[in-house]
Amino acid sequence: VYEVSWVIGDKSYVGTGILTDNTLSVAYTDQAKTWFGIVSYRISADGRTLQGRWTGAGFTALGDEVLTRR
Repeated sequence: VYEVSWVIGDKSYVGTGILTDNTLSVAYTDQAKTWFGIVSYRISADGRTLQGRWTGAGFTALGDEVLTRR
């Protein structure tokens, strides 16, 4: 079980994730806990990049993002 946090601009998000094989799946919310979302990241072979697909409660579309370790 993983605790995950993001800061994007002036917004903060927190979540809880599980790792299965090379996929990290996280349920997350904003700091006020007024909504929730889910994201699944595929971890690259070298472990430096996470390719994610996400959505939020009530959304009708998916978003994509890439996280890179610094």
